[in-house]
Amino acid sequence: MEPGDRRPSDLFRQMKRLAGSSISDELIKSLWLQRLPQQTQTILSISKDSLNNIAEMTDNIIAVYSSSEVCSVTNNNSSPISNDRNKLKALQADIAAITKKFDEFSRNSRQRSKSREHSTET
Repeated sequence: MEPGDRRPSDLFRQMKRLAGSSISDELIKSLWLQRLPQQTQTILSISKDSLNNIAEMTDNIIAVYSSSEVCSVTNNNSSPISNDRNKLKALQADIAAITKKFDEFSRNSRQRSKSREHSTET
């Protein structure tokens, strides 16, 4: 017997009705709890209320979990991390270009100064 589309309290009442007086309330509670979601079982396992109150409380717990379990996954390529990575790559490319130009400028400056030294020596 599974919950399906029924409320947990309806399932509990049906199980209790089918069991009649031949099965203890604790066994019915144990069997019923096993058919509930794990998080609900955890919450209800500490309750000392009557079984009817626990069944009603379960309806409320399930309603809260059902309404809050909306998940959404989006693939946003323009996440802050990917934007930062793109900016970092652009900065690295700029630094490499500036370094290359600086090295070329330094080489040209040394060559010009060597040319001047040679021309003044002769």
